[in-house]
Amino acid sequence: MQLKVLISFTAILIAASLPAADTAFSSGFESGSVDFPDGWILDDKGMSMISSQRARTGDRALRIVDNAAGKVGSSAWSHEIPIKPGQRLRVSAWCFLERSNAPEPLGMYIEFRDQAGKRIGNHWGQRTLLDRDRWNLMIASRIAPDRTAKALIWFHSFNATTMTGYIDDVTAVIESDNQPVDVGGWGGTRLDPKMKKDWPAGIRWHHGRSTGADNIFQFARDLSEFKTLRFNLHSKSATYSTFVLILASENSKTQGPDYYSTKINVNFKGWKTIEIPLTDMRTSREPTGWHHIQSRKLRANGYDQTVNANTDLVIDGVKFTP
Repeated sequence: MQLKVLISFTAILIAASLPAADTAFSSGFESGSVDFPDGWILDDKGMSMISSQRARTGDRALRIVDNAAGKVGSSAWSHEIPIKPGQRLRVSAWCFLERSNAPEPLGMYIEFRDQAGKRIGNHWGQRTLLDRDRWNLMIASRIAPDRTAKALIWFHSFNATTMTGYIDDVTAVIESDNQPVDVGGWGGTRLDPKMKKDWPAGIRWHHGRSTGADNIFQFARDLSEFKTLRFNLHSKSATYSTFVLILASENSKTQGPDYYSTKINVNFKGWKTIEIPLTDMRTSREPTGWHHIQSRKLRANGYDQTVNANTDLVIDGVKFTP
């Protein structure tokens, strides 16, 4: 994609007010023209356009109208954001969905590039479950790999979907924290900005809507130096149901899934700190090892469990400690 114009980007440095953050910027689509908003390249033949019909804050937002199911989706690219290898870029945005033929019609991706502008690896993003007729929080996060010099944010409606929606209040923060699990990237869940403790939003997992939640790591992580997994868990009520927490470590030399796991009982109401020694987790088959963990998965079905559709959980602040 060639840049047609030299764009400017209105940035606000607020790192001093954000703990553990090196840099931050925000964009509310308030400046620039309809076709060329400051800080953005709209490259989709008019599917993405600045509009004053609806805004979460201010007077304008990015309006996306995609009526071409099965064809190329919408495409809105942000300004390049300087970043160094090993740093985490966390992007948040708000989306108001008016109509869609799918519950996850829009992706918010992060792309890393080297100093010469060449893409490193694939796009990485989050398919967020979006409720209609309200503002939904979207968060995606990714750790910059080797050779990274800059990052871009990409909003893209999926090729097989149709939708009309609005994007507003896009924020990107560069985190110095290198924990493998973050608030972004959880499938089968919704973000809850009101229920949280350590993260900018909690991960709401309702067993009546989804019996599984997956957090796939961008690349296999080395957890061999950690001893404990700790996170905040909120339960709307004590349903006495259970779910299994799985840390996958696939071994190419064996058949079937290889992983470490533990079962958690939802026998409480309100917030509870869950602390799990990694050595107490059950070993299934022959995992490659703690130096090669590929994902964190949650399962409310299988494993001799009965799904309770009333179980409504919020996960927050997942952290591995030495």
